[in-house]
Amino acid sequence: MIATTASILAAAAFGGEAPGGQAAPEGTRCAACGGDCHGTSHHYVAGKSFNDKSMFSHPGGDRVCASCSSLLLSDEATSGHTGSGVVSAIGFKRLLSNRERLAFLTAPPEPPFAVALITAKRQHVWWMARVAYDRDVIPVQFGHRALIVDRPRAIAAADAVLEYEAETTERDQKTTYVFVPLSRDLKLSQDGQYTSRFQIDQGNHARSLKQQLSRLSLGDLWAMSQLRSAARELKTPTVADAARALTATEALATGD
Repeated sequence: MIATTASILAAAAFGGEAPGGQAAPEGTRCAACGGDCHGTSHHYVAGKSFNDKSMFSHPGGDRVCASCSSLLLSDEATSGHTGSGVVSAIGFKRLLSNRERLAFLTAPPEPPFAVALITAKRQHVWWMARVAYDRDVIPVQFGHRALIVDRPRAIAAADAVLEYEAETTERDQKTTYVFVPLSRDLKLSQDGQYTSRFQIDQGNHARSLKQQLSRLSLGDLWAMSQLRSAARELKTPTVADAARALTATEALATGD
């Protein structure tokens, strides 16, 4: 598998590398992504509103690769609506809705690929993203925060939460939602109807689930939240069932 950078993948998906540039000595590294400039670099002067230069791989540098030069000037790649998604050899796929994220988390593209989610207006994050070379352990650039998602672990956790919620709802005859704490910038569950009953439930099932959730990373919790919300939206008992329901729904929509 050929090594690449998220910038190279993203620039190809968002319109290609910036034209022009100047010849760069062999081995010149991009100040932004840190990748090889491959013989051509571009001079980059940050505008007054650009405050991310301290996060460059080489903050003191002013030469960037053709891919980063293109991305740093792209409106499409820095907008949450058009720039949040996954880039791979087959191009760009948006990751905004629960269903889009379900499709990605249950069937990622063939590596290499990169994922970035833009959380603020005109946010430059693609050059920060890391490339995934494994479909089960996926780096996700969530704004300025780097997450790591263990995909099988997140799917198992989502299934466990769905099972507990279904069991408790049937037992109590009252809809139950598991409260899963995420940091303020990651509060992405769209249910909006959490109860505290899970927190005070001392039954064996609840204790086992709490232990399972406590072992998840922040990235796993984020992925689990998306998968669980998509399954609830599609009214399915498991993530696998939700993925199949989504495929069937899309097939009906396209007439396939």
